[in-house]
Amino acid sequence: MKTNLSAKLHLFIIISCILIVIGTAVGTICHFVGGGFFNYGVENGDSKNVIVSYYVSEYDEDDVDKICTSVFDGDDLSVKSVTSSKADGIIEYVFSSSIEDKALSSAVNKINDKLAQGSLGINVASMHVVKGEVTNNGVYIWCAISVGIAIVAQALYMAIRYKLTMAITNLCSSVHAAALILALFAITRLPFGTYVAAIAVVGSLIAMLGSQFYFTKARAYLKEDGNDKISAFEQSDEIASRSFMPIIKLCAATAIVGAVSAIVLLIAAPTFAYVAPAIALIAVAAVGAYSSALFTPAVYSRLKNISDVRKANKKSRKAN
Repeated sequence: MKTNLSAKLHLFIIISCILIVIGTAVGTICHFVGGGFFNYGVENGDSKNVIVSYYVSEYDEDDVDKICTSVFDGDDLSVKSVTSSKADGIIEYVFSSSIEDKALSSAVNKINDKLAQGSLGINVASMHVVKGEVTNNGVYIWCAISVGIAIVAQALYMAIRYKLTMAITNLCSSVHAAALILALFAITRLPFGTYVAAIAVVGSLIAMLGSQFYFTKARAYLKEDGNDKISAFEQSDEIASRSFMPIIKLCAATAIVGAVSAIVLLIAAPTFAYVAPAIALIAVAAVGAYSSALFTPAVYSRLKNISDVRKANKKSRKAN
């Protein structure tokens, strides 16, 4: 991977800024007209729910689910998620708030007609309109605080153990990755629910770990004889080529976990709300690869070049 990443820094900054601005714009608009900066998913979004109560000695959960599913499929109604309690004899089906009340009411009547065939006649389905409300602000706040602490702690560690230029670069790249991840969530509107916090944290940690790989290679490279004689740009490119594969392997492993999870969840519960977190994991892995394998070396080469020029000028003034 021999290329002048420093020359592409402006391009990386432009791409990142465009994505962050679009994410901020989309999130802000949705905050006022769409119910939230992010799409907080089925657990917090507006929905229309069909709740089916059945007598457990008369019906088995699977029998009731087959009745309901056949009605929903026949009326072309797509279920977003299902929760149930076998002990209480309750199944709750969650639908998009955009579905017409008339369509769901018709499905409820059909379900009740089929359930009424039971001898006890106390099995009933009913429709409810649920207004979404973000109830997990504390989770998001604490996750944001945790990521912030981790970013600052890693930067301080690098400033003490490595070099100040590495610490500043790491701080910039970590904040950059976190901002990109949040922008990605805002733009895609994928229904993450509380997973938005967990996936954001994972993505930020992947980017931070990728940067750690890069700067570990950088520290070892700069200790080798003669490497301090070449330019900062050449040094950064050589370090990037050495750290590229470990970073890509880390992000690829994360993406594979996300892909496998998506397939398993799709087979187990063919509902997009459950597959979305796995797709998010693939997306944040891509952001981590971009941030730590490309953006970080480009920023570091610029900062190190500035530092080297200042040191050379300082040495020259002392010599004179």
